[in-house]
Amino acid sequence: MKRIALLGLGEVGQGFYEVFEHEKSRVSALTGISMDLGAVLVRNMRKQRKVMPREGLLTDNPHRIINDTTTDAIVDAINDSALGYEMAVSALSHGKHFITANKALVSRHMKELHALAAQHGAAFLYEASVGGGTPLLKPLRALERAGEITSIKGILNGSCNFILTGMREGNTYEVMMQRASALGYLEADPRDDVAGYDTRRKLRILCCVAFGGSVPEQDIPCEGITRVRDQDIAALAQHGYEVKLLGAARREGRGVAAFVFPCALPRLTPLAGISGSLNLIEVTSPFLGRAGFMGQGAGSRPTGHAVFTDLLDAMSGAAGLSPRLGRVPPAAAPTTARFYLRGVAIPAAWADGALGDGQKTHPLDLQEVQAWLADHQEACAIMLEP
Repeated sequence: MKRIALLGLGEVGQGFYEVFEHEKSRVSALTGISMDLGAVLVRNMRKQRKVMPREGLLTDNPHRIINDTTTDAIVDAINDSALGYEMAVSALSHGKHFITANKALVSRHMKELHALAAQHGAAFLYEASVGGGTPLLKPLRALERAGEITSIKGILNGSCNFILTGMREGNTYEVMMQRASALGYLEADPRDDVAGYDTRRKLRILCCVAFGGSVPEQDIPCEGITRVRDQDIAALAQHGYEVKLLGAARREGRGVAAFVFPCALPRLTPLAGISGSLNLIEVTSPFLGRAGFMGQGAGSRPTGHAVFTDLLDAMSGAAGLSPRLGRVPPAAAPTTARFYLRGVAIPAAWADGALGDGQKTHPLDLQEVQAWLADHQEACAIMLEP
């Protein structure tokens, strides 16, 4: 019997618990792998929860889990990256598998934790950290081993896509934020979602897998959806565009050009048609052409299911190879594109005609547009057809 410890019983933790309890008997019958929970770490033992583990499982003492020599794997479903890191180091150092949904932890410590896992014969897995319920990292690793990947582009944050979809239907940003919060879609700090930080962390993890090396977060220009208003979406819709928050990266010579930015996409393109909390990631390679991966990017059960699949891989020895994690330099040439801009003091040399309440521009350097946004807090910039 394999013993599993669960860290956290929030949205992701409850989703994992439900999937685990529902599927463990079937998995045992199919694979011969028997698993059971030995402990569940929570902050508040007295809190009433939708999911209540059996008596004796709950603990508020991390050392009960750290010091338990009978534990085979730890599943991390907490938002506390510092505690998650401490638990990961302890688990992997003792040959215990560590599975996490925390993209901040993975983005910050991926190289170190992979090395520690390899040193002690354990698995460090994080499928749920990028696509939620979208199967992505495993097939991406397989594609990268078979041939060079030239670009990745997609909707990586289901919460932002849910908000933008609602705004497209005529709701305000504030109303959609409230709905996303009520559904449990948002991070503990909602700015992680709406400012684009969550997407940037996920994109960095994808770059590590797709391009065989690490792209530092500071090399990824990032703008979220906090400046986008319903009138911007309506104006662009009249011209055949749908607004999505994209994370994108492509090979440029020896380097990688990456960005996170709200983008206006032609209505009939695949990414433009993705609504609600769905994710879609497009991958391009010379021989494959273009492939897409779609699934739920937010929600308790879809994310919990992704964590569960990682646990099965760890328990069955199917975790696969660790990605190569040398540093990939930024592209020498800056990212350029046309933009929709709304705001005061738009430089006359940039303008290429009116578009709703704003202006469309000639091709501009992305970093130049970001500098303009920094000086104009009420302004909005949306990339046109990236």
